[in-house]
Amino acid sequence: MDGNEEDFTSQVIEVYDEEWSDTDEDGSDNYCTRDGSVDFYGKPAIKNLTGGWKSATLLLVNQGLVAMAFSGVEANLVIFLKLVLKQTNVEAANTFSLWMGTTYFFSLIGAFLSDSLIGRYLTTVIFQFVFIIVRSGVSDPALPTLGADQFDEEEPKERRSKALIYGYFYVALNLGSLVAETVLAYIATSGHWVMGFWICTSCASVSFLVLLSGTLRYRHYKSFGNPFSKFIQACVSFLRKMKFQIDSNGEGLYGIQRDGDTSVRRIHHTNGLRFLDRAAIVSDEATEMLLGEGHSAFIQMLSLFVEQGSTMDRTFFKFQIPPSSMTAFDIITTSAFILLFDVLIIPLYVKVMKRPPKLPGELQSIGIGLVITIITLVVAGFVETQRLEFASKDGEETSSLSIFWLMPQYLLLGVAEAFVNVAQMNFFTSETPDGLEGLGMGLSMFSSAIGCYVGNFLLTM
Repeated sequence: MDGNEEDFTSQVIEVYDEEWSDTDEDGSDNYCTRDGSVDFYGKPAIKNLTGGWKSATLLLVNQGLVAMAFSGVEANLVIFLKLVLKQTNVEAANTFSLWMGTTYFFSLIGAFLSDSLIGRYLTTVIFQFVFIIVRSGVSDPALPTLGADQFDEEEPKERRSKALIYGYFYVALNLGSLVAETVLAYIATSGHWVMGFWICTSCASVSFLVLLSGTLRYRHYKSFGNPFSKFIQACVSFLRKMKFQIDSNGEGLYGIQRDGDTSVRRIHHTNGLRFLDRAAIVSDEATEMLLGEGHSAFIQMLSLFVEQGSTMDRTFFKFQIPPSSMTAFDIITTSAFILLFDVLIIPLYVKVMKRPPKLPGELQSIGIGLVITIITLVVAGFVETQRLEFASKDGEETSSLSIFWLMPQYLLLGVAEAFVNVAQMNFFTSETPDGLEGLGMGLSMFSSAIGCYVGNFLLTM
């Protein structure tokens, strides 16, 4: 144990030796969080010594390094399959889709483990170690939700930070991918494949050490049990209570927050799917429900866009642009849109329109992103027709059309991702019961796996 950890441990002991259970004049706790989070030792988390942006920053750095390691392989995989393994365009795209789909599929397993069995921290630690050996998506849903756990939802200032954390996680992921898809892509496409893969391994190892460095400072939540059994319990409860009448204002339902009861947070009662309210009628047992759905359509485009760029003129002065490096325009657009939305776009709207904007909800944001995705595909189709027109007459795949013709579709794709991905994460985590946010994140990523497998099916037709 180094000196910093010893100092931190002594601070924890000193605070616990004091009467930390004393309350302020307003009845609130002096030292501990009010959302039920605990520290490494399983005791109530102390506000000043755990969580907050110090802990979250370590997790953001970890996310960036993990993304750099993963994207270093992902960005060049299609080219590696074509040049080294001699696969055709369709075979390379299919292999890429299956690999990505399998990665996202395992995220649902990670969500189950993090919420129900071993907790988010242990899930992240164990499977990031596995990540160094072989790519696994098990830790993917646990890491962002562990980051959100570092903020107390009962504190107004920390509640605002918690609302921003998923967007920042996505930006960290994009920044790591940006380095991978520019620097590492250039190293790999120059023929130094082994060096590129070793750099990815080093990034994964450093990210693991960064994660461990904050072990004593992270806030945790105790596991909430098997979510699937709770879902089945809700269905059975609904069937058993078919004869009960439902109050129009929601009185008598388990999900309604009681006055003064802040120990357990409930899902807000809504007018949607009211027939399922019978499952929440308070009788002999309590139930919770898990609802959520989503979809993803970006993975297939990214693989095909890289293949498209590999057959175009990649010369920029005397420099050969790696095809996967064009995704930098996608990444920069997505990150800039997320970071500037609150600080630039909304203030500019207010200045011009003289009124605050009516911001879209999560589902509306996803819908906007999907519409932009359709426009992106139309633009990509137009560019492909131009590429074919400029193709060499000798039957080669290469075209004299500049690779910079791909910029518009990458920029549009970046805006679409900014609308869809962050809104999808917020939607899935907000629609799940308290303590099962990891499962919501896993469902969000699992929808991407379905998108990969559907894309693979379409390519084989």
